[in-house]
Amino acid sequence: MLNRQPLRIRSKSTERLAAEVQRLAGPSVHTIDMSDNLMPQLPNLRPLCHTREVRIGSNLLTSLPESIRLLSCLTALHVPRNGIGAQGAAALAPAAAASGTLRLLDLSLNEIGDEGVCALARAFGEAGAGGAGGDDDAGLTALSLTA
Repeated sequence: MLNRQPLRIRSKSTERLAAEVQRLAGPSVHTIDMSDNLMPQLPNLRPLCHTREVRIGSNLLTSLPESIRLLSCLTALHVPRNGIGAQGAAALAPAAAASGTLRLLDLSLNEIGDEGVCALARAFGEAGAGGAGGDDDAGLTALSLTA
C-alpha cells in the first residue's frame, strides 16, 4: 500500500538529500516537503523523478536546480517565501512551461518583479502557441504570484 502522507524533510545538509529520500521511501514518494529549512540551494532532484508534488517554501533559494526538469510526474511546485528574483523566475520559466504535467506553480512572496512575470508569460505563451493537440487537461491551471 502506498503511503499518501507527505514526506517532510528537515535538514541542514542537502548534499545527499534526494538520494536519501529515494532510499528511504522508494519510488512511491507522492509529495515531498522541504519547507522551512533555510536551504540556500536544492540537491540534484533526479532520484525523485516520480514525485508529483514538491513543497520548498520558506528557504533561501534564489533559483531552482536544473534537475527540476527531470521531475516528469510533477503536477504541483510550491516555492513561496524564498529569494527567487527575476533571474530565478526566468531560469525556471522554460522548464515549467515545457512540462506536460505541471498544473500548479506557486511563486508567491518572492521578488520576481515585472521582469520575472514577463519571462513566465513569454515561456507559457510560447508553450501554448505550440498547441497541446486540443488536450484541455494539458498545461498550467494555477499560477500564484502574490507579492
